Amino acid sequence: MSEDVVVSANVERRFVEHEHRDLKPGLDRLRSIALGWPRMTREEAVDAVLRVVHWAEHDVLPHLAWERTWWYPELDHLGGTPWVTRMARFEARHIQE
Repeated sequence: MSEDVVVSANVERRFVEHEHRDLKPGLDRLRSIALGWPRMTREEAVDAVLRVVHWAEHDVLPHLAWERTWWYPELDHLGGTPWVTRMARFEARHIQE
């Protein structure tokens, strides 16, 4: 493997880790909302749902679009088959729906 390929792979890995690290606070908040749901007032529940929808629209969906248009094709190319990302694409479609 050439040095350029190794450097490129390291840069891509750090970027992906950064992207997923940025999603973690929202995922943690979603978990907290789910666990606290039974104790919420109606107003708190509405506010929580609105915050999750905002997070999904502004953070999750753009992340999924980036994965679908750039990252997955890159992985499929490196693996030599579309099966490399088949499950991830399946899961992303369900998140988007």
